[in-house]
Amino acid sequence: MAMAQGFTREQVESILKDVNGSDLIDEQTKAILNLAEKATKHAYKVTPEDIEGLRGTGLSDEAILEAIHVTSFFNYMDRMADTTGTPAEGLREMVGGMQAAFAEIRGQIVGALAGASFPIATPEELLAAFPDGADTTCQSGDIKMTAGEAGGLLTADDFPFESAEQVADTILSRAAP
Repeated sequence: MAMAQGFTREQVESILKDVNGSDLIDEQTKAILNLAEKATKHAYKVTPEDIEGLRGTGLSDEAILEAIHVTSFFNYMDRMADTTGTPAEGLREMVGGMQAAFAEIRGQIVGALAGASFPIATPEELLAAFPDGADTTCQSGDIKMTAGEAGGLLTADDFPFESAEQVADTILSRAAP
């Protein structure tokens, strides 16, 4: 996943050897990686202070929860691969394909809202901001979602939205398996 973000294999290895000493990643990423390691090795030792430390780097509760979801999902996939004897590379390719599809759909959502006026305060304003309203469709491969379906993933507490990126990230965080 890090290599998909533009890091070389050597850089990834360097980061993993000394997360806290690395100058290749920011403080938020260091905090997330430290939590991921702790949750992977000793989940029962994760404390409210650990979560507060993540907040202290400026991460939102939503971003922290997403980091926990990703960590848990990868741990699940590793254990499934180990248990079934399935090569982890095949599972990683599957997850990589899902990530690529979500990235493509994110770009489509952001593009569809390029002309929208923010902030958007209500679900009705959001649907009206899409070019074809609720019928606006984003698709990557077999994954397809209309703005109407995406709107069903949102709650009143999600509003107002300040940017197209915030809309896309909120929808995709809820649509992810």
